[in-house]
Order: sequence, then C-alpha cells, then structure tokens
Amino acid sequence: MPFEQPSLQAGDQGEAVSRLQEDLLAVGCLEGGAGGGSFDDATAAAVRFFQSCVGLEATGVVDDATWAALEGPEPSEDQSIDVSDLPGMAIVAAHGSDGTADGYLAELGVSSNGDNV
Repeated sequence: MPFEQPSLQAGDQGEAVSRLQEDLLAVGCLEGGAGGGSFDDATAAAVRFFQSCVGLEATGVVDDATWAALEGPEPSEDQSIDVSDLPGMAIVAAHGSDGTADGYLAELGVSSNGDNV
C-alpha cells in the first residue's frame, strides 16, 4: 500500500515529518536526534541540501518530486527507508568530502555502481 505523500514545510509536525527525518538521516542530510517529528530549521536546511544534491529547486518544501527522490515514485511502507536498516549510511556520507556517500566511494576509488574508478 503506497504512503500518502503530504506536502511538508517548516512548522509541520507528525508521522510524515518523522518519516521524512528518517529518510534524510539515512541519506546523510540530517544529523541524528534532529527534529523529533517537528519540521524545524535543521529539517528545512536538510531538505534544501537534499534537494540541491539531487537537482531539485532547493525550496525547503517537501513536494511530490522531493518524496519521489527520497523514496521512489510509488513509495510504500515496505520500500521506505528505515534508519535501522542502514545504520552506517549517515556515517559514510559524512566522511565524503562533498557530504555524500557517492563522494566517499569516489574517494575510495569506487563508483556508486560498484565499478572501480
């Protein structure tokens, strides 16, 4: 069953914001413990950073395009990112000079598709 994908922005609260924060944490855009289900300044900055990294306009508003980039075009609970599934992802991304996992892998001489560079 697909998730509802509500538009989210600063000041919003609830389960959808918590899911957003878990997704942002998993991709290395948000530090652990930030937000707590409240779309605060740190969450807005993380959304803008993520949007700019994936080529979206960095508005800080989580729209359909932002959800699709985070969870795929038809996200479901089974496919949603769960931070416990990827405990090292944020750490890996934080070690990349550009703040991304792809950057970290490139520095190690491996492309994100697994080929040596």
